Amino acid sequence: MVVYAIHPVKRRVCEGQRSTVECLRKLMIKNDQIGLRVPAELKRALIQIAKKEGRSLAQVCEILLRHGVRLYDEEGQKGLQRFISRQ
Repeated sequence: MVVYAIHPVKRRVCEGQRSTVECLRKLMIKNDQIGLRVPAELKRALIQIAKKEGRSLAQVCEILLRHGVRLYDEEGQKGLQRFISRQ
C-alpha cells in the first residue's frame, strides 16, 4: 500500500504504485533544466537559505519556484503584478 499525503500531484503520480519507494522515485524524477543569470546578492541569499535549511541550492530554488507557481495559480496575474510593483 502506498502512503502519501493528500496532495493532488502525489495522488496522480502514486496511483498504481506498489510501494512508497517506487512512488518517491517517480516524484523525484527531474527531466529538464533551466539556466538563468541572477544578481550576485540573490545567489548569496539563496546559498545562505540552503545552508540554514540543510538543503542544496538546487533544492531551495525548486522549492521557491514551486511556491511561486502555486501562488500564481491561486492569485493569477494580479498577484504577480502586485509583487513586481513592490520592487
